[in-house]
Amino acid sequence: MFLTKAHFDDMIPDLIEEKNPCYIFYRMDEKNRSGSYLWLFMAYTPDLAAVRDKMLFAATQATMKQIFGGGLIKDEMSGSVKDDFSLQGYYRHKESVDAPPPLTEAEQILQEISLSEQTERNAGTTKSTHLQGISFPFQDDAVEALKALQQKTLLYVQLGLDIQREEITLAHTERRIDISKLPSYIPNDSPRYHLLYFPHDHEGDHFTSYVFIYTCPGNSCGVRERMLYASCKAAVTDVCQQQFGIAIAKKVETDNGADLTEDFLLSEIHPPVTAYRPKFSKPKPPGGRNTRMHKSKSKSPPSV
Repeated sequence: MFLTKAHFDDMIPDLIEEKNPCYIFYRMDEKNRSGSYLWLFMAYTPDLAAVRDKMLFAATQATMKQIFGGGLIKDEMSGSVKDDFSLQGYYRHKESVDAPPPLTEAEQILQEISLSEQTERNAGTTKSTHLQGISFPFQDDAVEALKALQQKTLLYVQLGLDIQREEITLAHTERRIDISKLPSYIPNDSPRYHLLYFPHDHEGDHFTSYVFIYTCPGNSCGVRERMLYASCKAAVTDVCQQQFGIAIAKKVETDNGADLTEDFLLSEIHPPVTAYRPKFSKPKPPGGRNTRMHKSKSKSPPSV
């Protein structure tokens, strides 16, 4: 393809009338395999054109290209402003067509995570308290709180994410905790990780269980924040168990802090066992007789 400013800008704008839609075919220097020239198809539909004309051109555009020969059209562009049909306008059109589609917010987050992983691999170093894959380090006070939880000098630890600094932060702790007050510790505008030491009795036995709770209040926080919390969740539990020796008995997720009652936690740690109910068997017919019925053929009455 070879376009020059002299050929394009000196010819095309003069063919366009400001208020009248039109189709323009511009021959390129490139040829197809059969030796025929390839063409650039342009559709100009100004905003000031009559509605009837706009509808007519929109309805006939595909037919026009088919009659001309769809295999001869190398590229096509459309616009509603006369300035779009210049050589510079064509280059802008090519850039927009060739550019990759814009990333969604979720795709941008995944791309940032991938770049972070690549940077970590290139650096060749990983701190012992870094999250695997995402490389969010724990702040010092969060590390000390998890140590205290493992030693049971703390019974509740709440962790958050500092997204700007890319760190795991300490949000709240309790040395003694009343389970009935647990919902009051749950923020309603941001996700959180919670680690709870939960001694309790069940069916006559005493248990001491660590519970990991992930709370995410739904649409009251941004997509990026929710995705980062969800992406870090598994790594946080791995660090708690493997590096701090916190044996998590149950992992719980909820979008409503009011769900976190003592009965709810007990039902999650000790789910009710469904009693086995054998399938009812249909009794056999008495005497071992075959239950299949045979319909006898009726005999016609004798003729008189």
